[in-house]
Amino acid sequence: MLLTFPGARLEEEHGTRVKYCLPMKDFSLSLAFSALEREKDRLGLEDYNVSQSTLEQVFLSLANGRTQEEEE
Repeated sequence: MLLTFPGARLEEEHGTRVKYCLPMKDFSLSLAFSALEREKDRLGLEDYNVSQSTLEQVFLSLANGRTQEEEE
């Protein structure tokens, strides 16, 4: 995945399902879909989804980040 989307960050992994955060720099939905479709066999993708984070997800991510920093 990092070869296709440099700077991508793995956020979740549950069995065969993974969630990546893709950098917004030089990013467009059309490029993401084109790259995923082109590389799905090489990456072993059966299905994929591209979406923007909701405001709630951003808030929870920031809150979790602060909690982890406070614990360290």
